[in-house]
Amino acid sequence: MRPYRASGSSAAAGRCRFVPSPTVREKSHAPHPASPEPVRACFPRRRLGRSNEPPPPEPCGDGNSLGAVECADLPVVESLDPEYTENFRAPRPGRDRPAGEDSPADCRPADVVFYAATDWIRLAQKLSADASACAEYFISVPPLVADKTQPRANQAHRIRALGPAFHALAEIHWASWATWVRDNEQTWYEAGLEARRRMDAAGYDVTQGDTWAINEFPSSVRRGLGTARSDAREFVRGLFEGDGTLPAAQGAVFVIGLGQRLADASQYKATLKDWLADGDFWGDMDRGVRFWSQEVYADARHWGVPGAPLEVRRDYLNDFLQHKVLLVLTAPAEDEVSRTFLLRAYDPIANAAWQWDFGFGWTMISALEMQAFVSSQTHALRSFGRGVLEAPPTGSATPGRRETRPGSRQATS
Repeated sequence: MRPYRASGSSAAAGRCRFVPSPTVREKSHAPHPASPEPVRACFPRRRLGRSNEPPPPEPCGDGNSLGAVECADLPVVESLDPEYTENFRAPRPGRDRPAGEDSPADCRPADVVFYAATDWIRLAQKLSADASACAEYFISVPPLVADKTQPRANQAHRIRALGPAFHALAEIHWASWATWVRDNEQTWYEAGLEARRRMDAAGYDVTQGDTWAINEFPSSVRRGLGTARSDAREFVRGLFEGDGTLPAAQGAVFVIGLGQRLADASQYKATLKDWLADGDFWGDMDRGVRFWSQEVYADARHWGVPGAPLEVRRDYLNDFLQHKVLLVLTAPAEDEVSRTFLLRAYDPIANAAWQWDFGFGWTMISALEMQAFVSSQTHALRSFGRGVLEAPPTGSATPGRRETRPGSRQATS
């Protein structure tokens, strides 16, 4: 049985990070409807290519992209609470946890992946203070701000020190490596090899579970524009294989998406069908990628409908969160390569990004409503897995805009 998965990102500075742990108890809150507010958006000029899908929004527009964090210009620090981090003492395995709680016999195995643009050490500490005995935790660490092709050193070992279930992900910044390829007249495969070498030099140890995470595949990969797909395949191949002196290592890929408020999804659906039929692309992803993290940040305005019961909200959420899996389940037999990969590795990133009006759907709601929103998504993801797949991947993204302390049994940072 494939393990239960959860993904999230922690991208705020001095603001909220809220990621349900794989042992979170679903709750049925009934939030007040959110009041619509203008959504800031910026759109590029139409690009040429074989796809007739409308041009996607820029990262600081109304699409779904971790690039919105860069638009917000958040400070990049290992902890937003240095005093907490300095004084933190990791729980002692088997001693600081109530007897019988979260034992392997009473919960599903879990891979929990977090994207962290900032506050990564404190996030890892908070998770370790209330960790599931059935989970493996993967926390990304951003590269250096001055040169995003350089992994941040002396961080991975601090995450691994929290216990054998904690692993560091070296963020591999796609756009910065694209510049490296161009300026150094190198191939994307060589870029992947060089990234692995720099990871090793910075202290990431794949033999202990550390690995890489690409931030993020641009829409040109989905749309099949130019050499984007072949570039992505070669980059993943280099990252996976290494240069021969390092062990092969599957990693994570974050994938830019479109917002839930897309009025007409017909062209997007056609683009996805074309992409799913590219067996060579998906074969390479199946070989090199462990977590395929589609960015699907739900919009609170599409969820906070007055009087809507939990089951209705759950089903409408899953229509969006799981749309790629739902499509591949109905794909023709010749799309078996993409179907096999996505049913193994699909890892949707849901929305726990509080007080954002661009990039992460729309969450300009109260803290209590946001907790209910995240809880409702968690319930939807877990229910989908029990009802459709044998063991689902699930996830949540948590770049927030204000500090909060959600309730117990929920990971905070």
